[in-house]
Amino acid sequence: MVTDHVKVAGYLILDVWIDTIKNDAGQDVFNRFYVCFDALRRTWKQTCRPIIGVDGAFLKAKIKGQLLAALGRDADNGIYPIAWCVVQVENKDNWLWFVKRLKTDLDLNEGDGYILVSDRQKGLIKAVELELPQIEHRMCVRHIYGNLKKTHPSKKQIKPLLWHMAWSYNAKQFGERLEQIHAYDTGVYDDVMKSKPKSWCRAFYKLGGYCEDVDNNFTESFNKTIDKAREKPFVAMLETVRRLSMVRIAKRSALSHSHKGN
Repeated sequence: MVTDHVKVAGYLILDVWIDTIKNDAGQDVFNRFYVCFDALRRTWKQTCRPIIGVDGAFLKAKIKGQLLAALGRDADNGIYPIAWCVVQVENKDNWLWFVKRLKTDLDLNEGDGYILVSDRQKGLIKAVELELPQIEHRMCVRHIYGNLKKTHPSKKQIKPLLWHMAWSYNAKQFGERLEQIHAYDTGVYDDVMKSKPKSWCRAFYKLGGYCEDVDNNFTESFNKTIDKAREKPFVAMLETVRRLSMVRIAKRSALSHSHKGN
């Protein structure tokens, strides 16, 4: 394990972790990489909403692996990159490593008062349970729908019924819309209940999060913006992601400072 906490004039600039493993020849070879720029984490803590979206995207170059990213939402609900990580595979061990780094860099403690949004990747869910037991972990309804669609391909009303229920304002409305799904198809209803709908329905979100999203679309959007970067070699890819993040933030900063009125 190699860590690098880069400082300039006594100020922390970035937090980098490079993890290696031994190959059959006893040599240290690359395993995983994590980076979080201090300016990003400080600004997220000071000005962004207490919500973190996490997701993984496949690398497209010759090197096999996944890029895991943590994204925030600024005060205008814009995407705010926080940290990213490159791993060989999306599993419990790698998600646990990533979540631990985030927990430390963002001072999340046990997660109380924060929100994490993701798909239902089993390794990620377990990692969050272990490291951030008090965080509000919301599941992305779009992924729930995708799984239901695969299981029940002929049921055309799943999408409107599911999204209608996800946006329920309160428990009473949730119950009414859940009953509509039960009346539509008991098999679909059973699978909906297995997905623990209280984790992806607005009616059960905690107060104070200032974000009522029921999906993880902002991380999917970020993955699309770095699509070309994921085709590059390792170092070039990381540099491109850094530059794209910098340009995104600079544009939003210029827009906010040029705003006039309330």
